[in-house]
Amino acid sequence: MVTPVNEFSPACAPRTFRVREDAAPHTLLGSVVGMDMDYPQDNIEYYTSGGPPHFAVDRLSGEVYLLGPLDYEQQRVYRLTVLLIDHGQDQNPNCHRSGSCTITIEVEDVNDHAPECEPPFQELTIYVPLGRSVEVTKVSCWIPQEPQRLAFSYSIMGGNSQNRFILQGAVLVHSDLVLGPFWPDQPNTYELLICVADAGPSTPHLSTTATIVVHLVPWKASTEATSIHRTTVPSIMTPMLETDTEAFWQPQPWFVVVLTATGALLLLALGWLLGRLLQG
Repeated sequence: MVTPVNEFSPACAPRTFRVREDAAPHTLLGSVVGMDMDYPQDNIEYYTSGGPPHFAVDRLSGEVYLLGPLDYEQQRVYRLTVLLIDHGQDQNPNCHRSGSCTITIEVEDVNDHAPECEPPFQELTIYVPLGRSVEVTKVSCWIPQEPQRLAFSYSIMGGNSQNRFILQGAVLVHSDLVLGPFWPDQPNTYELLICVADAGPSTPHLSTTATIVVHLVPWKASTEATSIHRTTVPSIMTPMLETDTEAFWQPQPWFVVVLTATGALLLLALGWLLGRLLQG
């Protein structure tokens, strides 16, 4: 009879797991594979030795699960030490050997912050000569939580009547080439809504809206050389939410039925009374 003796310590190979920062709790990241040459082979239990509380290891299977929320902007790499303990491989039930390995968990970036524009509201007055294009302003946007992300797309979503404004990247330009003979004689005001969306590889693509109020003043040609004047007016306008409440009366269905039945009975009673009067 050969007496079992625990001779070998369990071991596992270092591994690297990747997880999206928006992964839900209890997401399976992968498995730690432990090995033990004692009989019965691979009779191992798994534990975490310290490390971040965001992760847990199943004691019997070695599967690594996510427990808490992740944020790529705060921490991108975690290292988790997994402790392996063998059991039932020695004549002495209290004789155990242990080993460990390090698991690296890399957090993948997910786009979860919309761009912010400074200022979000602009009010400008420009003097535009006939036959020339004028640069109005430049839309300045970024993502404070991710300053390295600078790829944005810009589009005019509203207020661009007769297509008098175009965007050249982040630069808003007034061009009279599309006006033809319809050159305005009086100043006009345009409230442009500029949609700014991030255009990087991360998804989903989030967006924000910047408002630019442009007071357009036609500049007539004269014998003297004309120059382009631009005045930036500090905005004192703030977004307002106006609520209009209109009261109306909507009876319950049972009331309509009762009212109809009552009206029918009233008509029958009037008809009977009129018939009695005619007979009299």
